[in-house]
Amino acid sequence: MCLLLAAWILTLNQLQSNRRSLLDRVTTEQHNLVSIISKNLTQAIDEHRPLKTIVRNALDEQDTAELNHIPELLSGQHFFNRMLVCSRNGTPLYQSSPGTNYSEQQNLLATFFPVHQDTDTPFIFNAQLLRPDAPWQIPLVFRIATNRFGSIAMILEADLGYLLNLYQDVMIGHSGIIQIQTLTGQPLVHIEQGALVVEPATTPNIYWQSNRQFGQTKTASYQDHSHLVLTSYRHLSAYPLTISVSQYQDEILQKYAHWRHQQLMILSVVTLLSLVGFSWLVWVAHQKQHYLQALLAANQQNAQLINQLEHEHKQAVDAASRDPLTNLYNRRLFIELAQKQLLYSKRKELLCAVLFLDLDRFKEINDTYGHHIGDLLLKKVADRLRDTLREADIIARYGGDEFVILLDGITRDDHTFQITEKLVHTLSRPYTNLDGLTIHTTPSIGVAMFPKHAEDVQTLLLQADVAMYWSKENGRAQWTLFHPRLASSSTVRHSALKTALKENS
Repeated sequence: MCLLLAAWILTLNQLQSNRRSLLDRVTTEQHNLVSIISKNLTQAIDEHRPLKTIVRNALDEQDTAELNHIPELLSGQHFFNRMLVCSRNGTPLYQSSPGTNYSEQQNLLATFFPVHQDTDTPFIFNAQLLRPDAPWQIPLVFRIATNRFGSIAMILEADLGYLLNLYQDVMIGHSGIIQIQTLTGQPLVHIEQGALVVEPATTPNIYWQSNRQFGQTKTASYQDHSHLVLTSYRHLSAYPLTISVSQYQDEILQKYAHWRHQQLMILSVVTLLSLVGFSWLVWVAHQKQHYLQALLAANQQNAQLINQLEHEHKQAVDAASRDPLTNLYNRRLFIELAQKQLLYSKRKELLCAVLFLDLDRFKEINDTYGHHIGDLLLKKVADRLRDTLREADIIARYGGDEFVILLDGITRDDHTFQITEKLVHTLSRPYTNLDGLTIHTTPSIGVAMFPKHAEDVQTLLLQADVAMYWSKENGRAQWTLFHPRLASSSTVRHSALKTALKENS
């Protein structure tokens, strides 16, 4: 079910991504086409500049012979067909087609021209000024500042149909339209399905460019009856015209919609088959439920048995390796762990120290207050050893009131001496709350160094015991570092401890 859900999510996301990619690709194509047409239209309109210069020079210098070349210039290019030059009151000063009568438009020219005579921006006079029978030929009005006549108007008939016919073979779909409009959106002429279509005639009006910050292609969508139209458009930077390329969005997405339907159908069939298979699995699982329950019960019994065995094994290991009174390591486990640690320290060239500790007057305390108080005292001593030493140090109850310690990872001898001195001070403090009693006792400690004195744990224990015996014989509450000369005065004690070590090995 999770895989099915993931498949649906991934498929829907992929379909949405493909839809966006398709629309982005069409938008990019529209942008490119709008940019090409805008550039070509701007270049075509720019051809008015030499004509403007000729008219200005001819009128200022009263050289009408220069104007005779204008028809020849107009016939040399196909965008501008005719020219009319008139004064600010509409009086014609020059016309490239002498047979045309402009008397009806003269008053209209005199009305709107003074309003815009102070701007160099061309504008469209949307009356069919030059050729009423050809509405795709748009009159563009350019202002010319002359010395003799002042501000005059040069009106050029721009053949928008000629320009658009260059793009009639561009494939932009059945609903695709390439359109030229005014800045306010009034349609002038467009190409639809490869044919030039003239927009319906509108009331004569004047449109001129009021915003110079154009020249960027933009994209928009709008509703045309029941169709959503995707359109890209650009306002020309210097001229009052807008180029737009539009296409119905449902036509753009037609093949995508068919492919999307196929993908969803395939995924639906897979989902249906998966649900059927899942239902069968549920039925099989239901049939075998009692077998699974029996198996679960058997597993639970096995788990309980394993836990019991592990618990008993742990107890057996603890009993074999721990002192039951103090929960410290016993003698046997101490020797095993210490021997391994000495081997490791030898490889790493580290120092170790074995401490043999005996409580002073413990037999007297035991005899006076009883074994119960003695046991409580031993527990307190074990707690103080754990609190004072590190976790890496090995602590064991060797027997009776004797404890042995392996100090691991010693870098200098004086570190051992500092730790031993701290142990003497800590273990010499009174022991309170021993069943209502306060007991005073002190430790006697012997120290043997690895590898200075020996390299095996048995020998180090013997040497530390000899040093401990020397501490006890010479005042107690102190520690003594082993020296070979101490062994001669402790022969009996040394022999007894050696026998005990053999029995444990």
